Amino acid sequence: MLSSVETYIGFLKERFGETNVEVDVETKAYEYVLDPPAMKSLVVNHLRWFWNEHLSVEWARNETILKESVKAFQDTNFENMSRLENRSLYHRPRP
Repeated sequence: MLSSVETYIGFLKERFGETNVEVDVETKAYEYVLDPPAMKSLVVNHLRWFWNEHLSVEWARNETILKESVKAFQDTNFENMSRLENRSLYHRPRP
């Protein structure tokens, strides 16, 4: 299947149908499969970009409440709770 780009594209078309395969995209994907360091660079760079552009602001916005929640659970003694009390901590109705 990976002996050539043509074989790879043919395999994809056979499995997913002619209209479901974007030859340009899959040709580039094939190049990355043959060059793992380039694929790693692509993925790592994309994840860094995604973190910087989308996730870091949301993380910063929620980090304090997340830390407070972790601390609250760490400080809670679950051993003396009934199953019902324990369950109520995790299954609260949403507003």
